[in-house]
Amino acid sequence: MNVLFCSDGSDASYHALGKVLPFLSKDSLIDVFHVIDWGYFPTYVTFPTEDDIFVSSKEVAKIITEQTEEIISTMGFKVNKKESVNGNAASQILEKIGKEKYDLLIMGSHGKKGIENWLGSVSSKVVSASKIPVFIARPSVNENVVSIKENQEIIFATDGSSFSYNAIKKTAEVFDLSKFSIDIITVSPGIETLPLEITMDQTWMEACIEKQKEIANEIIAKTTEVFEEINVEVRNKIVLEGNIAEKIIKYTEAKPYDLIIMGSHGREGFSEFLLGSTSKRVLNNISIPVLIIPFKK
Repeated sequence: MNVLFCSDGSDASYHALGKVLPFLSKDSLIDVFHVIDWGYFPTYVTFPTEDDIFVSSKEVAKIITEQTEEIISTMGFKVNKKESVNGNAASQILEKIGKEKYDLLIMGSHGKKGIENWLGSVSSKVVSASKIPVFIARPSVNENVVSIKENQEIIFATDGSSFSYNAIKKTAEVFDLSKFSIDIITVSPGIETLPLEITMDQTWMEACIEKQKEIANEIIAKTTEVFEEINVEVRNKIVLEGNIAEKIIKYTEAKPYDLIIMGSHGREGFSEFLLGSTSKRVLNNISIPVLIIPFKK
């Protein structure tokens, strides 16, 4: 498997590396990619000469890529190649995955809250346009930068759409899911999601709620079948009721999951998916690493 790891030398990027490595097979080939982005400097900042800052930036980039290679090698993985380029970070990353064949993109998040801040401006743009799966993680306070945990636990959020089932099959091409504990979760919309006309009629409301539960159980059954087709056992099947985003967020906060996987509904990768209020709220508030699988026909 070919993996592109975007490293800026920060704790956030190394945190993402530590979180993703337990999911990768040891024969994965990891390319280390660093972008020297001068665009972050304010326009009023001047340098003695352009050559001076270019040389200095190249030296820093060399240190970052070599340090990253050392960390990856220490953890038993192979670095295929290291590269540093000059330009806009988001544009360079998207150009890189557009020109070369990668199965997975790994990025760290510097943000704290809200989709733009959670992901950071660079990672937000990249995730929005990526045509390949993107693994992104944000370090928590006092959490080790690079740490390996045994018995990784994954939770799949499924809504019964073809995008959800596509995410399962695509993830199985990237990770050996048989090695991990797999839970699946879907949420049956609660009373608060029903139109006022329905909630005012007790019989009608109860019938609608029962139908929603029935559909949720059908979704879980179908999702389980998809996993069985790829010979992966599902540990827990969770059906919750209420506000979809709120329930997913609270459930993952209470459980020690190492990754949540979600399918993208957008034809242009993640951009359209972000427009959904449920998905947007989950991403705004989730604290565990996320793997986004873009839908491709």
